[in-house]
Amino acid sequence: MVITVRELPEPSVQQVTHGATAITRPDIRWKRCDIKSIALLANVMGKQEAAQLGADECFWQDERESILEGCSSNALALINGTLVTHPLDHQVLGGIARSMILRLAAEHDIPVEERAWRLDENGLSECMMCSTTDAVMPVCHINGHAVCDGKPGPVSMMLRQAMLDEFNALRQTRQEIAS
Repeated sequence: MVITVRELPEPSVQQVTHGATAITRPDIRWKRCDIKSIALLANVMGKQEAAQLGADECFWQDERESILEGCSSNALALINGTLVTHPLDHQVLGGIARSMILRLAAEHDIPVEERAWRLDENGLSECMMCSTTDAVMPVCHINGHAVCDGKPGPVSMMLRQAMLDEFNALRQTRQEIAS
């Protein structure tokens, strides 16, 4: 068994300040995305296309144009004051960061709903993605169009800080144990 550990680069100050960008593409993956495997070619292709277009992430959409998840993140939106994310099913791989953000939202009295959602929904005021490497990241432009005013929203930024605080507390605990 070989295990490697390394610090991952943090998002740039500019990316956090201005928010991330994303593109959407029809979901070309097999219909068991809830299984984490080494067969992630579609995700690699989506990330590569996003990078070629100057975007940070590619969000997969189903046949109804509902947002499923990102190639390397989970996707969320604030809709009428409720944090919405696609439910875990055969189309979405749950993650540690997703679980953490849903818990943190509940702890901060932000209603949470797991349901299909679309970018053109009335009341959509913020989009964000979450992953262990980026914590919560506001997504301010999708397919070249601004999400609302094109700036990171207050809920995204509050949840980002809450997640970073929790990461730092975990690091501190690890250091105390190691001492």
